Amino acid sequence: MTSTLLLSSCATIFTGNRASININGQQDEPVNITTYDSTYQQVKLPYIVKIYKKKLKEKISVTSEHYKYQDFIPGRKMNPWIFGNIALGGVIGVAIDALTGAFYDAENKTVNLQYTPKNTNQMND
Repeated sequence: MTSTLLLSSCATIFTGNRASININGQQDEPVNITTYDSTYQQVKLPYIVKIYKKKLKEKISVTSEHYKYQDFIPGRKMNPWIFGNIALGGVIGVAIDALTGAFYDAENKTVNLQYTPKNTNQMND
């Protein structure tokens, strides 16, 4: 019974409940990245953040001293491993994957940040 439960929750076992989002930028200036539950302070880009798959529709913000970045939402899509549950007839597995968030995967695993200078007069001083 236990092995049936474990084998039927394919997405949770094979992909876990967190997604890695690679954030790219062209500036050398350190940035602060804020997700729904974490803040990564003074990190250099590119940087990888880990997001719970259930929260992939939540906004991520990036800030720095001299640049304004556009907030983004990684988005989510159905995890292909769910089809393993369906093929095995694992209704319980699908439920486990839904509860853990492994039912989803990141729609955008790589984000290229859009930015503008905050104040061009400060940049020239």
